[in-house]
Amino acid sequence: MTTTSNALNVDPAPLIGSHVRVTTDTATCTGRLTDATTDALHVQTSETKPPAIIKRATVTGLDDLSADQADTAPPPASAAHYRAEADRLRAAARTCETHHARMELLSEAQVAATLALSYREAT
Repeated sequence: MTTTSNALNVDPAPLIGSHVRVTTDTATCTGRLTDATTDALHVQTSETKPPAIIKRATVTGLDDLSADQADTAPPPASAAHYRAEADRLRAAARTCETHHARMELLSEAQVAATLALSYREAT
């Protein structure tokens, strides 16, 4: 495993752009992982709000992902490439258990269901 200065046990770069659910001791946040700084994960929960900042999220369980994968992963060239990459990431990190937080990748079906539920609640 790779250790980074933000106490994450792996480099989260391969997960940036993925839909995630982060659960801490006090709250749950669902959205797109937009950044991971030296001390926090940034999760975009909606188009109209700034990203939620989750501190002290010591993520473990991503043994199959490493810092060098972030450098070698090409940007998605097509929808098929995106789906294949998303499937690979989901297989590598179904659920990331932590001491302070739990982060899991959401499937496309879960994202669609969450968006549909949010839409119904808003109308």
